[in-house]
Amino acid sequence: MNEVLLEAVRHSHWATRTLAAACRELSTERLEEPGPGFGRIRATLDHTVECDAAYTTAIQVNHPEWAADRRKAATLDDVEARAEDCLRRWEELLDSPVDGERLLVLDEGRYVCPVSVVLTQALHHASAHREQVRARLVGRGLPAPAPPSWSYASDTHPARRKPPE
Repeated sequence: MNEVLLEAVRHSHWATRTLAAACRELSTERLEEPGPGFGRIRATLDHTVECDAAYTTAIQVNHPEWAADRRKAATLDDVEARAEDCLRRWEELLDSPVDGERLLVLDEGRYVCPVSVVLTQALHHASAHREQVRARLVGRGLPAPAPPSWSYASDTHPARRKPPE
């Protein structure tokens, strides 16, 4: 029932991990350099994954220990491990039917919205921050992974270009 949504979530996590892997080529100075948007590259990736954990928590109320104590990821290895944990949590959540209309009470009771809005926000939020990081890399003439959708299909599915007829 949730296969299409699960594929979108898997794509999002694949894109975050792919971008983090590409950033491994950067020096610590580049990773920690202030910039427009959210800020430092590692901090932006960490924020992306930390929020992803918060979105799953909002839906299933099961906060991972690493997110509960608000520790920042010290390395890209930490970011990637946390992204893997978030993907596992999404897969658990989407393993059974999800009521997209179930109302959630968020922001300490100040905001009410359906589960479907939180799922939409999770995917949008991650994409927006990944594009900030990609733009910083490209803007500095540094290697950046291609926009992820078609690359994801080639890396994870039997997708390919058809030879000309």
